[in-house]
Order: sequence, then C-alpha cells, then structure tokens
Amino acid sequence: MGLDSFVFLDDTAFERSLIRTAFPAMQVPELSTDPADFVSDLARWNLFEGRSATAEDLARLAYYQADDQRQSLKEKFHGLDDFIAELGMEAHVLPFDSYALPRVLQLVQRSNQFNLTTIRHSEADLRQLAADRDVAAFCIRLADRLGDNGIIATVILRKSGTDAVVDTWIMSCRVLGRRVEDLTVQLMAEKARELGCRRLVGRYSPTTKNGIVENLYPQQGFAAAGEEGTTRLYSLDLAQYQLQSIPIIIHEPEPQS
Repeated sequence: MGLDSFVFLDDTAFERSLIRTAFPAMQVPELSTDPADFVSDLARWNLFEGRSATAEDLARLAYYQADDQRQSLKEKFHGLDDFIAELGMEAHVLPFDSYALPRVLQLVQRSNQFNLTTIRHSEADLRQLAADRDVAAFCIRLADRLGDNGIIATVILRKSGTDAVVDTWIMSCRVLGRRVEDLTVQLMAEKARELGCRRLVGRYSPTTKNGIVENLYPQQGFAAAGEEGTTRLYSLDLAQYQLQSIPIIIHEPEPQS
C-alpha cells in the first residue's frame, strides 16, 4: 500500500503544509477553522467513499483468523505437501458468473502485487471476455478444513493462433506458498488445450509493486521467449508439459451440452 492510500487530517494549517511538503503523494484535505464544518469539508473531498462489499469483504476477518490457524499448523510439518494434505485443500474452478464477477472485478481493479500484467478490465470487459469463444476466463475459490478462503485467483487466456496468451493472472498473496500457483498453471494448460492451442504464453509487465512475481514463469517451467517493450514473454510447450502431483482436490463445473 502506497502513501497515496493515506489521508492526513489536522486542524492546523502549518501541520497540513508540512505533511504536503514531506509526503506529496499523501492526501491532505484543507479544513475550515470552525470544527463544525469538518464533516461537510470531508464530504466535499470525497476521500472515504465506500465501495460495494463482496462476500469476501464481509468475511475478511474470518479469513485472517483462519490464516493464523494455518500458520500455526504449518509449523508442525517439515514438508510442504504434508502440510497441504493435512489442510485438506479444495479448489473450486468457477466461471465469471453473477456470483463470482463482483469479486473478480475487485481483484482485477485492486490487485498490484501478484498481478502479472496489471491490465484493469472493466465489468463490461469481463462480461464480454466470459462470452468470447476464443477466451478461457475462470477464477478459483479455495477452501480447506479450517475455512473458506473465498475467490483467491482469476485467469484470462486469449487464443492467438496456436498460442494461448495469459492476458491476466492475479492471485491473493494470502495463499502464497500453498502450491496454488502450481495448480493454476495446470488449469491454464488444460484450458489452453481446450482452446486448441499448442503453447501457453505468459507475459510479465514489471511495475514498482509486482516484483514478487518477477520469476514466477521461469519457476513454473516456462522458457524465456523474448520481449515486447518492457514486457517479458515466456512460453510453455503444452505437448511437453506434464501434470504435477498436487495435494489439492479440484472441482470443476460440469461441461455444458
């Protein structure tokens, strides 16, 4: 989270000026000399406008409490797969439907760290992509015996000739280190094959905030495939890709007839 996410309030003009000079990115609203006007002043600046809450927003406290339990459990195991197996993780692969779309939009618009391309699709864009026969768009809802993590990842693949290009890959940092990245690549490979593609092409556009995924594609077995400006390209030959043994149960929707 950057300083542009913070608001500094003070009833002294000198203090406000000092903070504006020291931290130009921080929001420092001007306030009246009369405290009775503070509420109307803040309303005029419109800095605390609430957004609509998704199911994940409302359950966020329970998610973090369960994460504390997971961390305590992890410390009892020496091997990652043993820990994951003990958690009893289940991944539900979902389309961009009316249930998932609000959370998908939230991930696309707000995620900065685990975000390979930082493309900010609108709700209309997401609906259009979900209906496109040359696009594979899905999200992942993760649960385990300690609770529901909610929708924690979203992926958009675009067919381009015999390539499936990763337009968007976003994941919640809360689930890092539980092999969800491995699972997601496996699902992407599956969806790319369903699109009739031979190669999965990943794109990484570096920003000041997404350095944690700089080496994600090489770590997942992708080969370097050149650059487009500042964007790095990586490729995975689907004929050579082999499914991994991942101790996560996958639930996918029934195919539509």
